[in-house]
This record gives sequence, structure tokens and C-alpha cells, in this order.
Amino acid sequence: MADAYAAGHRCAFTADGPRGPARVSKAGPVQLAELAGATWIGAYHAEPDRAWYLKSWDRFAIPKPFSTVTFGWPAHVRPELGLVQKALDEAVAMSEGIRD
Repeated sequence: MADAYAAGHRCAFTADGPRGPARVSKAGPVQLAELAGATWIGAYHAEPDRAWYLKSWDRFAIPKPFSTVTFGWPAHVRPELGLVQKALDEAVAMSEGIRD
């Protein structure tokens, strides 16, 4: 992924990792940013108004047809774990607040 970033591609993956807990950022985004030389990280959260939820650790949501998905996307932050977590929390609050 660092090579893809160096080639000019935008890169994204889940900040809370493959095993959770949900909505708790792990060190991966920060480590990748440092490896790739990125100076900023953006966090976002997508919240569907209607969805099927899997019985997994993160309650993975599959939006139902014709549902509306709201995105929360706060400002970019420096690649520091505490800042990434704060941005993730803000993204969740934004997407849930806009939807309500």
C-alpha cells in the first residue's frame, strides 16, 4: 500500500483493524503513514439509514437497496494514534448526527 501511495494513489483501510474492537483505531494507519511519508490521515464513517447487520464483531452493515448512506468526514489529522482516534470518533458522530 505504501508503494501505491508513492505512485499517487489514494489509499484506505479500516482503522479499527480486522478483529476490533469496533470504532477503536489501531496503529496500522499511523505506521503506514510513517512508512509512506504521508503527513496527514483522513478518517471517515459511513452510516446507512437502513441496513442488514452481520453477526460479527463489528456488526458489519450492508445497506439495503435505495437506502441513504451518510458520510462523516472531519478534517485531516497528523498521523498520531490519539489524533486518528479523535478523528474517527468525530466522523462517527457527524454521520450519526446528520442522519438523525
